[in-house]
Amino acid sequence: MITKEEIEKIRKRMLDKKGGGFRRDPTKFSVEKAKLPKSGAIVTYKLRLLPPVNKGDKVLDGDKLVVAESDVDWAVEHGSHYINNRFYECPRIGDGGTCPVCDIGFGLFKKVSDKDKRSDIAKAYLSKGAWAVNAYFLNVQTNPEEIRGKVMWLDLNKSLYDICDQCIMADDAGNNEDDPKAFGAFFDEDEGFVLQMEVRLDNQFASYKTSKFLPRTAGPLVKTAEGTADAARIKEILSRRQILPRRFEKVNLDELTKIAATIGDDDDGAAEVEETAASVVRPGSKGRPLPAVVEEEEEAPAAPAPKAKTKPAPVQEEEEPVAAAPTSEEEEPVVAKPKPLAAKKPAKAEPTNLSELVEAAAEEANDPELASLLDTLSKNKKK
Repeated sequence: MITKEEIEKIRKRMLDKKGGGFRRDPTKFSVEKAKLPKSGAIVTYKLRLLPPVNKGDKVLDGDKLVVAESDVDWAVEHGSHYINNRFYECPRIGDGGTCPVCDIGFGLFKKVSDKDKRSDIAKAYLSKGAWAVNAYFLNVQTNPEEIRGKVMWLDLNKSLYDICDQCIMADDAGNNEDDPKAFGAFFDEDEGFVLQMEVRLDNQFASYKTSKFLPRTAGPLVKTAEGTADAARIKEILSRRQILPRRFEKVNLDELTKIAATIGDDDDGAAEVEETAASVVRPGSKGRPLPAVVEEEEEAPAAPAPKAKTKPAPVQEEEEPVAAAPTSEEEEPVVAKPKPLAAKKPAKAEPTNLSELVEAAAEEANDPELASLLDTLSKNKKK
């Protein structure tokens, strides 16, 4: 009788032969947005982020045990375009190279002022950055049964990465004894912290902003029955880390260049985009460009109202893994108040560099997916 594992191998080989199809990586964990409660209830996962891979460590490359040939940081930044049902790694994210598809998006930003169209351009042409990490999912009822006790890799978005950044940059637990903070090397296998990853559907986006490290969980990755570090088990868990850079496609600049050259080529669409930005064309689309919309110089849009500062949510204190699934907490959706009409003003000066272009688009679109891009551009500019 054919086993489930054999069927999966056959499916993978068939997908590989097709080329360009979406290939699900069984070693990767992803939150399925379609399965999140539409009520806005929070879904919780508990995991430990694992330490960097050092040269000489025995780790995994897919399902094959190998010896690491070089050091790999605990988090590896990368970004990709999703074009014609497949991912293409972006040379701009991570190594700060030039990407021909992103360049089209930046060119359109100079000529389009409507915030909705700017958001569409960003989603169509700009890659979204993420940080790949190895993680151990605790063997607790909070986690779905199929991932309990497993080591998988996953992408952290900017919200989650910022939580990690704040933790590792902190020198102590803070001054509030009733509300201590996790601090230091959260990925330490001997004295790290549990990450409570909370995800909810917020305006059609998966939001992770309420996630946090649990400060009272500091200790070994796994313990013996006596409560001491289980060295053998910890060693086995660390051997299941993936060599993260090998989980991404290699940057194929030639292919991205070809894709960029074919965008909107029907009926001289490419020239139209270059000269007037009248069309917004999805990357690699085989059909004609979307209907042309001519942008006119009008009064500048009203400045967005400043957001009220909110206090951070209190850290949940928890020393032992919970024995039952958590209760989902309901939150009211945020409804934006109508903005007053702006007085007629002279048109804004056009942004002059990539960072300003993307910042303007993110401000007008109020799009969570652009946040990580802003951070990446800012860091690349400082370099």
